[in-house]
Amino acid sequence: MNEHKTSDGVVILFKEFITGKDSRTISRSMLKDVEFGVDGKPTKGFNGNLIDLQEDALISCVVTSVGGDTEGVLEKVLALRSADYDAVLEKAKAIAGLSEEKKTTSFASASA
Repeated sequence: MNEHKTSDGVVILFKEFITGKDSRTISRSMLKDVEFGVDGKPTKGFNGNLIDLQEDALISCVVTSVGGDTEGVLEKVLALRSADYDAVLEKAKAIAGLSEEKKTTSFASASA
């Protein structure tokens, strides 16, 4: 199990990988309020909370416990100090294949 220790010593546990279902949940969180016309273009604009929704879905799918507690994981992560939250989010992105470093590595491997 992947883990991260916050500046306060709280242990955050992460899944080792995400499933196809997790990936869909994360992707759908960004698009659930977007409507597309027959031409494939959005019929209404993106609103400002789309990134928050994706981050919430990502944390919910990847983080398994905060300080040994498996209940209310998202709220506990959101209550962390900003620097600790950022570190948790970056680790979750890396596990889900959403980090810039991971994308660069994946593209480089595919073209080799």
